[in-house]
Amino acid sequence: TQGTAGLAGVNIAVQENGVQVPPQSSSPGSALSDNSTVSDSVTVSGDGNIQSVSVTVNLNHAWIGALKVSIVHPDGTEILLHNLTGANGQSINTTFPSPTSPPQSLDALNGKGVSGAWTLKVQDTDGFGDTGTLNSWGFTLVHLSSSSATTDADGNYAVGSLTSGTYTVTPSKDDLTFNPPTSEVTVGPDATGVDFAVDASSAELSITEIVANPNQVVAGGSSI
Repeated sequence: TQGTAGLAGVNIAVQENGVQVPPQSSSPGSALSDNSTVSDSVTVSGDGNIQSVSVTVNLNHAWIGALKVSIVHPDGTEILLHNLTGANGQSINTTFPSPTSPPQSLDALNGKGVSGAWTLKVQDTDGFGDTGTLNSWGFTLVHLSSSSATTDADGNYAVGSLTSGTYTVTPSKDDLTFNPPTSEVTVGPDATGVDFAVDASSAELSITEIVANPNQVVAGGSSI
């Protein structure tokens, strides 16, 4: 190399992988009246974008083939979990999407925020006198949490307030291509020696010595 000057202005994206919000649940014991809709909501707080959702429903009804059951995201997006199937079956006690695949994919919620009021809706669609009870329901969210920083004049950066977990660290700047394009870092205990270099075809420079601990991710100086 021709010196040890740092590479400033590199954006460092730090994304935590597979963070699970504590399982949410409600036991309303709500009556499912004939030809009506029952809704029950649970409020979630937190940051990050959804990676996966699973929903558990426990209800009894004289004719589950008359029911539509759906989960509603805080932004109003509604996913149908059960749609008029099961004929004269008298209970739904399962988890979507596994082992029970819903008629609409829960993947449509991926990328959306986790926070806000989540609602389960149960609709009885006929007027034949069939009733029941929504005993309980719940859901589990796995989300992606992200932070970012920009290298200073010496090629250093720090991202604070990180919890223990696995993070994907991605550098980017203008038209430069980094090698590797991303690195996986485990926070808690520390991770050191995670280096990035720019491909020779774009420039002769590198960012080196990423260090991670439960509170921050730090990159050492870069060279050109």
